[in-house]
Amino acid sequence: MDILKKLLYRKKRKEGWTVEAYIDYVEKLQHDKAIEIETPSVCKWAHERGFYSNRVARYGLTDDNWQDYISDREFAWGFPYNDLMYSRWIDDKLTLYYTLIPFREHLPDYFFLIDKEGRIFKLFDAPSELTEDVDSIVQLLRDKGHLAVKLFSGTEGAGFYHLAIDKSSHFFLNSETISESALYQFIAGLKNYLITEYLKPCTELAAIYPRTTNSLRVVA
Repeated sequence: MDILKKLLYRKKRKEGWTVEAYIDYVEKLQHDKAIEIETPSVCKWAHERGFYSNRVARYGLTDDNWQDYISDREFAWGFPYNDLMYSRWIDDKLTLYYTLIPFREHLPDYFFLIDKEGRIFKLFDAPSELTEDVDSIVQLLRDKGHLAVKLFSGTEGAGFYHLAIDKSSHFFLNSETISESALYQFIAGLKNYLITEYLKPCTELAAIYPRTTNSLRVVA
């Protein structure tokens, strides 16, 4: 690292930044400028006020109201929001489940864990008659109609798959038709995944966007 970067990062630490958050914020600004979502003048206006350019249309930002919103710069400056003890609770989806056990009735059912070696283990909500193999996961899909396949640790929907079967016993992977043999091959190739209940949005939100839950956010 050259001396100028060291001095810059020292200055940012004094301003309350973590170096990692500052670097990430700057890289996102550079990417935002490169992909040209907005005109150069709009992008410049947004960046000068600490926002990524796509926020202008999304929030309806103007010279009169931009200070009413938490900017991307302010949000990045606040990292980390969870200290080490609490971040461990949300580092992976299984630990989070254990943490929220007192509220289990509000959680999706957890059926199987597929570890880093590809081994399959039954979890709390797997029916007792099922065994720890691909056949049982496929049978569970037949029984439930839908299953969620989630990375053990991940955010923003990365590595998420939706398995489904219709009344004619046609299988689907993320809404695309898949043969039974391809389904078996897909499941057998999973590593570090959880098989859980697939949640559907309520009727009111499904009327707006039926494909996934939690897609509607409040912007205020």
